Amino acid sequence: MAVVTLHSVHTESQLNDAVATATRWLDDEQNEESFWVGMLESNPCIEAEWLLAMHFVGYEHPRKHDLVQSILNAQRADGAWQIYHDAPNGDINSTVECYVALKAVGMSADDEPLVKARRWIFSHGGLSGVRVFTRYWLALLGEWPWNRTPNLPPEVIANPRWFPFNIYSFASWARATLLPLAVLSARRAVRPLPAGSRLDELFPDGREQMDYKLPRRGRAFGWRRMFLLSDRIVHWYQSLGLTPGRETAIKACIEWIVRHQDADGAWGGIQPPWVYSLMALVAAGDHGSDAVIRRGLKYLIETQRRDGSWDEPYYTGTGFPGYGCGARLDLRDEETKKRIAQGTELRRGFMINYNLYRHYFPLMAMGRARTFLSN
Repeated sequence: MAVVTLHSVHTESQLNDAVATATRWLDDEQNEESFWVGMLESNPCIEAEWLLAMHFVGYEHPRKHDLVQSILNAQRADGAWQIYHDAPNGDINSTVECYVALKAVGMSADDEPLVKARRWIFSHGGLSGVRVFTRYWLALLGEWPWNRTPNLPPEVIANPRWFPFNIYSFASWARATLLPLAVLSARRAVRPLPAGSRLDELFPDGREQMDYKLPRRGRAFGWRRMFLLSDRIVHWYQSLGLTPGRETAIKACIEWIVRHQDADGAWGGIQPPWVYSLMALVAAGDHGSDAVIRRGLKYLIETQRRDGSWDEPYYTGTGFPGYGCGARLDLRDEETKKRIAQGTELRRGFMINYNLYRHYFPLMAMGRARTFLSN
């Protein structure tokens, strides 16, 4: 097999130019305080799920029409909604959630945006192909049976940290999402859509003929199959009607949710734990949590953008030691070396907004490729 070297690549000068251009962009975009910042854009599921959450908690958002317009503006020409800008294809989960949200606010199934979306949904397998979280949303609206939705028992909150499956085995945002989902699942909470807004048209063969099972993929024996088996066992256990300690577990989950609300009224600074926590508090029926719910709604209103969407201005640590700009990149330009700050925090890792991935990961790849090919 031929050995590839930098000298055998005809685009050597192009590669060097690309690395230099990308480095200059990072240099230009660095904040005076030595970090990079940018707005994190979301896909239309975020706006759709806010509308559905407001329906569930029974709250009429004063800027509901902005949310609706934001969703309509994001619809593709083929009728679908996508999960990232200029995606080659639509996404079944985004499309179904946007469709349901528009129905929830009163749009007719005969309105052109929904006709186009429905045509796309049917041409891509229909509702049977949607993800677990979309099934949760449909169940919360009474459009999907809870007993055919993956079950997360609230008793998981009692698992000690040494237990293989405990909430602290997950990232902060993940456990803040799982616990309210466990409450909603245990309560089998439903806030039905209005009679004229139900989703009968998405069940062309009738609901009784719908295949609600999760698609079987992968090996005959594996983690996915183990999950499906354990889910059946948990559903069977709940169907017995004898779940000792269930109310205690739900109470513990609610207390955890209340205790972990941020000072600004949100949960974790991101949408999933925020909306699920609001709905779990409502579903639990504990009026002692009313003030917590109001704080969450207040923050929602105050942080909405004029176009109906929200920013996600929080940062996350990548946990990749040594990926600081100066620690990994060979900055050959002495002027750039001087201008890009090389503090300790940059050498040990960095805090990011995800919308910058498209800028610095290609630069990393090109820089590493150039180093590899030069040897």
